[in-house]
Amino acid sequence: MKTHSIGSSVRVWDLATGLPVGEPMTGHTGWMLAVAAMVLPGRALAVTASFDETVRVWDLTTALPVGEPLTGHTGPVEAVAAVVLPDGRALAVTASDDETVRVWDLATGLPVGEPMTDHTDRVRAVAAMVLPDGCALAVSASFDRTVRVWDLATGLPVGEPMTGHTREVSAVATVVLPDGRALAITGSIDETVRVWDLATGLPVGEPLTGHTGPVEAVAAVVLPTAAPWPSPAASTGRCGCGTWPPVYRLANP
Repeated sequence: MKTHSIGSSVRVWDLATGLPVGEPMTGHTGWMLAVAAMVLPGRALAVTASFDETVRVWDLTTALPVGEPLTGHTGPVEAVAAVVLPDGRALAVTASDDETVRVWDLATGLPVGEPMTDHTDRVRAVAAMVLPDGCALAVSASFDRTVRVWDLATGLPVGEPMTGHTREVSAVATVVLPDGRALAITGSIDETVRVWDLATGLPVGEPLTGHTGPVEAVAAVVLPTAAPWPSPAASTGRCGCGTWPPVYRLANP
């Protein structure tokens, strides 16, 4: 497991022992805002995003940086996602207060294509996924109250923005269901969670309500059939709240 704090270091933890692995990884000159991790053949990497407007890649075995910082954003980098394409290429997708989403080739440290620029306010969250047909998508959530889907092969938007939240959208996660459907789950300052069908761009069911504060984090998982909830589920987090409510069942929304 890797973690970051309101600071400029990253730590790695052994989940079996609860102990730190190695020394903290340092290099950012501003607050760390987001972290993602991925496993490649023979190598485990972390990708970090910072208030210092840079993205850094770290080798989790050596705790050393991989290459130079990835630069290009002109505002704090709020979010990062990592994805491995069917051809084996490893990409990072980043979102920034500069209202853009950028894609990076982690083998070269170079940007992939042009920045994605359709948002009109800071981009607060991003997720990435590979669909069963091999198509790679990114989903971004913005303070412009929209959620957008991007084709990572072309850098172009997929469909129209997904709208419905009445305040800034602050969190996004993605999941592929056993039947092949791809969903996005979003959280907002409007205190709701929404589920979206990425094939149609339409909401799935009604907004999930119950939080009494901004929803700042969401996650989604497909549970095994032997679990108490034999269906896809999502968990959400409230700003400033140290507890998590029960999972939401999404199989038959």
